[in-house]
Amino acid sequence: PLPRDAIKPGATVLARVSVGDGKTLPALVVQRFGKGRSAALLVGDMWRWQLRKKTSAGDDNDDDWQKAWRQMMRWLVADVPRRIEVDVRRRQDDPNQPVELHVRVRDEMYKSLEGASIIVEITTPEAKKVTLSAKPVDEKSGRYAATYLPRTPGGYRANIIATAADGSEIGRRQTGWVSQPAVEEFRTLRPNVALLERIAERTGGEVLRPDELDRFVAELHHREIPVTARITNRLINAARSDGPLAPHRRDGLWRRVVGADPADAADPGTRSAARIFTLCRGLAAEGAYSTLRRCLEKQHDALMVETNGRYWQTLGAGS
Repeated sequence: PLPRDAIKPGATVLARVSVGDGKTLPALVVQRFGKGRSAALLVGDMWRWQLRKKTSAGDDNDDDWQKAWRQMMRWLVADVPRRIEVDVRRRQDDPNQPVELHVRVRDEMYKSLEGASIIVEITTPEAKKVTLSAKPVDEKSGRYAATYLPRTPGGYRANIIATAADGSEIGRRQTGWVSQPAVEEFRTLRPNVALLERIAERTGGEVLRPDELDRFVAELHHREIPVTARITNRLINAARSDGPLAPHRRDGLWRRVVGADPADAADPGTRSAARIFTLCRGLAAEGAYSTLRRCLEKQHDALMVETNGRYWQTLGAGS
């Protein structure tokens, strides 16, 4: 057996008492148990302190004894999770910075509860109501998640309502967050040169010094993406919007707009536009598109989406 002044491994002595001869013994010992705490008050005659307490009439401290026990009980269970817990997480890796609300639900025995229905009611800074349904993260964890994209700077409030499979309400929780998109942008006024260089490399651009602006502007009409987009846009404007072109008009559209044959394209931007035109000319002839113009519009949009996608991917990874 352990000696009377020994404590178990992992326990903590919060108070000691003197027993004479300079010896002290543990008086109040606590130890974590699961997500809560257990405590042992080892003073056997502590109840006598309340009996011997001297108070004057009307003294507001008459309930110190009861208050001490209440506070101890509350402290012992302070870290025990509630049946519904909510965690708000911001997706910093996404340029749009959506907010993910993660909800964990437990049953009466505080075991994970699957099959619950989770409704999230969000109040925006303009006092508008948005209702979302949180979906299970997996089948057995009792965890649910919903994603919301804040559109307006300001404070948001979320009310979470959890309902069991039998329709009974498990409980409600409230949480909130503040959306301030401009904070990240203006966190520092120093340019992030490394990020700018990655964006330029991924999107075919270039990081410039002020004295290089004139040279850059002069070279724009030779760069691949601007040239491809400009020529494709000119082809779109020259093609009919009210129906298909006759075969000879369709085949001659490039020469009428560019002034040469597609095979004669010299610079990378013109060659890229020629490939788009040749592809669309063939697809329109096969009937895959109702008009040549429709195909060109699709290809032009795809070019812009791809370029913007590379920009946002680089921005998200570097921010």
